Amino acid sequence: MILSLDVDRLPQSVQNTFLAALSQGSVDPATTPVIWDGVLRLTVSDDLLPHLAQHGLPCVREALAAWPRLHAGLAETLARDTDFRVLLALACNRRTPRAALALIHENSAATSLIKDLVAIHPHTPQSVF
Repeated sequence: MILSLDVDRLPQSVQNTFLAALSQGSVDPATTPVIWDGVLRLTVSDDLLPHLAQHGLPCVREALAAWPRLHAGLAETLARDTDFRVLLALACNRRTPRAALALIHENSAATSLIKDLVAIHPHTPQSVF
């Protein structure tokens, strides 16, 4: 799987680590102004996806939730997340299956906006909500 991450959404500590690695330690990230923009593309093994869905940084979990090839197991894991952006990405992803949508609807972290998006999702049967 190719995982695309918005670099500016990575935590500052991760950005600093990248800069230090790219400069082979010759640049102090704390004193060097860098504008982080663009996308970081990673090729990730499918075996690693469940672990990233549970333990990845919020921006990683959000990217998985928005993934065009999202599958049921991954969606159900992400539907239990408490991060607003992860739940929002799942609610907007047309690949999110019905069972994951039900989990999002029951998730106490889901806001009324997210629940409204779940209610109009094409995989949500009207009889469920």
